[in-house]
Amino acid sequence: MQECGIPYTQSYSQLERQWTHGPSFWSGGNNCKSSGVAILIKGRHFTINRVTEQVNGRVLVVDGSWSGMDVTSRLLVEMTGEASLRDVVGSMGPNARNYSWSKPDGSVRSRIDFLFTSPTVKPGRSSMVAVHFPDHRAVSFEGELTGKFTAGP
Repeated sequence: MQECGIPYTQSYSQLERQWTHGPSFWSGGNNCKSSGVAILIKGRHFTINRVTEQVNGRVLVVDGSWSGMDVTSRLLVEMTGEASLRDVVGSMGPNARNYSWSKPDGSVRSRIDFLFTSPTVKPGRSSMVAVHFPDHRAVSFEGELTGKFTAGP
């Protein structure tokens, strides 16, 4: 929110109590009627590292990161569950490096590439290997088809 006319800090605690959906950050002053900014975060899946007031009543900077599952992740879990699919990379083990993309300097890593198998595939070896050209790691998997496999139409 911007230009919300938030007075001095006496109002912040009341405003924070009124916003019950997650963290909130406030900055304001009585220097002009349009002064005042607020950052309202809905949900509890945001980790806050630091909040800096750059310009009183005008600029707040929040340094943080999203955690937990976003909408896409929830849909992916739901779809793979309905289809009884198994995440090959996720089952590589607790000490495996399961991120498939990273910034060149390694400061940010994320799991954005997936490989799923059906229960009729017995997992064998799997790995993620750094490659030189793209910024994604290659996913390698070997498995064995068990039981009957029915071909589609």
